Amino acid sequence: MRIHSGRCPVWLILSEPFDPSGVWLREELQRRTDGEVVLLTSREISTASQADRGVDDDGVWFRVVAGGHRVESRTLRGVVNRICSSPSALAHAVHRRGRTDSPGLGAPLLRWLHRWPGPVLNRPNLDGLSGDFRPTFWWMDHAVKSGFSSPPSAAEGGDRGLIPRADEPGAAWVAVVGADVHGLDDPGRIVPMSLRARCRRLAQATGASMLGIEAAPGTLSGEWRFVAASLRPDLVRGGEPVVQSIARALGLSTRAPREPSPNPTRPEFTGDTTS
Repeated sequence: MRIHSGRCPVWLILSEPFDPSGVWLREELQRRTDGEVVLLTSREISTASQADRGVDDDGVWFRVVAGGHRVESRTLRGVVNRICSSPSALAHAVHRRGRTDSPGLGAPLLRWLHRWPGPVLNRPNLDGLSGDFRPTFWWMDHAVKSGFSSPPSAAEGGDRGLIPRADEPGAAWVAVVGADVHGLDDPGRIVPMSLRARCRRLAQATGASMLGIEAAPGTLSGEWRFVAASLRPDLVRGGEPVVQSIARALGLSTRAPREPSPNPTRPEFTGDTTS
C-alpha cells in the first residue's frame, strides 16, 4: 500500500462507500489543482491505522493515516463532508467517551475537523458525528420558518442524510453550496429567485453549507412546498456549475480545468452546463 507523503496541498472528500458523487467530485476537483485531492470513505476512517494530534509553535495539528493516505492539518486546504452515517465503531466510541482518540476509530478525524479553521462543507459536530440525526419534523419546522409550505403529509423517520419524501408532481431538486443555488434536474437553468431565497434560508437555519432540497410549486404564485432534503445531494446531476461553486468554497483555483484522462472513471454526465 502506498502512503502519500502529505507534503503537497491536500483537499479532502469524505463520503460513504459506493458514493458515485464522491468519486466524480474527486476527479473533477483534481483537474483543478496540482495538489492532491483525497477521497476517504467512512469505512476507511473508521479503520485508520494512525491518528495523532499535538501542539507546536504554530498551534494545534493533527495527522491521520487511512486508506493509503496521510492527511495532515498543516497541508490540508479544504474538506467536503458527505458522510451521513456513523460507523458502529465510531458511534460506540462516542458513547464511551475518553476512548475516541484510540487508533483504529474514525472519531478523531471527524472531531478534529469540527475545530479545524479551514473551509469544511458540512462540518462535523463537536462529537465528530455528521449527517442527519434529527427527526423529520425538525426539518419541516425549519423549512416552514424559511418560507416553504409543508407537504400534505410527511413520513417520520429516515437516516443517511435523506428526509423521506412524498410523491409531488412537478417537484425538482436544487443544491445549495455556500451562497450558490443550482438546479439539479436542469443544470444551467436559473433557479427562480423565490426558491433560491428559501433554499438559502433553510441551509443557513440548519447549519448546512451543502444541502440538496426538493421543492414543488405551490398553488399560489411564488409559493414553494418543501418535499425533501439531503445532506448528500447528487452532485453529478449539477455538473460544472456545482463543481465551480465547491471549488470556490474550498479555495481551489478557478482556472480552466485540465482535460480529463482518456479513460475517466467518473460517472457519465450529459446536459447543459452553462451558468
